[in-house]
Amino acid sequence: MIVERFEHITRYPLRKYITAFVDFMDNDKERILDYYTGTAAVDKDAFDNLNNLLKEARKVLEQIELYRDRLNNAEFWQLIDILDDMYGSLLTIDNSSKWLRSAISKNNFNPNVEVVQQLKQLQTLEQLSSDFGYKDSDNQWTTIALRNDLSEQDYDLSGGNSLLVGYLGKLTIKLDSVVDNIYGERVYGIDIDRVITFENDDLRALSYKKTIKQAVDILAELRYGSTPEFETDGIQTNLILGENRHSVAYPVLFRQLYQTFRKDDTLTALSITNIANKKDALFIEFTVRTRLGEEIEKTIQL
Repeated sequence: MIVERFEHITRYPLRKYITAFVDFMDNDKERILDYYTGTAAVDKDAFDNLNNLLKEARKVLEQIELYRDRLNNAEFWQLIDILDDMYGSLLTIDNSSKWLRSAISKNNFNPNVEVVQQLKQLQTLEQLSSDFGYKDSDNQWTTIALRNDLSEQDYDLSGGNSLLVGYLGKLTIKLDSVVDNIYGERVYGIDIDRVITFENDDLRALSYKKTIKQAVDILAELRYGSTPEFETDGIQTNLILGENRHSVAYPVLFRQLYQTFRKDDTLTALSITNIANKKDALFIEFTVRTRLGEEIEKTIQL
């Protein structure tokens, strides 16, 4: 049996690891997923089992690397593929809070959607808690203070504190375009720089705010037919090119612009603020509102 041969070569109890993996998938996986969806309390045993399996999975990979010269036939290659898939499954479960777009992170249980809020000048924690839906704000402000490990000496009426605050009663924000824990600026997601740049032997990733600005730039520059998977996305330039500027089909143009931005659910609204004909070009100025209420101004030339 290939498992026994693996154990004989590596002296690692592979059968025990596989049995523990199958037992975990049958009994503990759903408990972890239920925790991140907010439908169950944290199950410490399930998370302990996951952490132990991850440690063992790394040991297995170390053994494969150490004895790779002896694990050199088709049967061993098939077994290694299975072991790699098992490790990938464990990593996916370990990051399921992100895959489920949960507001519940691995190190903190909070069943509400959270955002980073700047405390305004003269604003008290009682007023802030009232703004976020806490009915008994005179007492529930302590929830915000405890969440941010904030003492009375840490803030005053001059404001300026960046606080993590939960919207009471809101469990999730449904976002298809972001894979992360959905709170604060994380709702914008992280993308690589469209100008391919390497940094520390890896592709450079943008910050949350730069990601959302890049997303707006890309959508604004999208032209009809330029994306094979979604050929109808973007603006039809033939509505403008060669046409009399006064006979441009503006309703169609605006509808295409709105539909293009609706595809990104990290954005909530688009408002066209100005249209101008200058020489041989048409300029459209508009403002896009993000999930966090920030506004990004953009001008496109057609």
